[in-house]
Amino acid sequence: MVSLALYFAVLVGLAGAGLYLLRNGLPLRSLRSGDARKLQIVEMRALGNRQFLLVVEYEQNRMLLGVTPGKIDYLCPLEAAGGSRFEAPPEPLGVS
Repeated sequence: MVSLALYFAVLVGLAGAGLYLLRNGLPLRSLRSGDARKLQIVEMRALGNRQFLLVVEYEQNRMLLGVTPGKIDYLCPLEAAGGSRFEAPPEPLGVS
């Protein structure tokens, strides 16, 4: 009877560990010290029909991107403090 309870406890523990790994991934990624990621998605807003606005940060630079199923558009740079400094996006080459 004691061995059955022990097997059940081990089974519950393995199931809990498996659920943790499914939700959080392997913790080995965060243990590596030289793997500091510079590119981060700070915020994302869904616009519907698989269209999104993203605030992306690379090192100290933030930018607003528009994402659709067919392309990704650079919309404008943002200030690091979160306030937006609106500038028109660059004109495509060959368009007057």
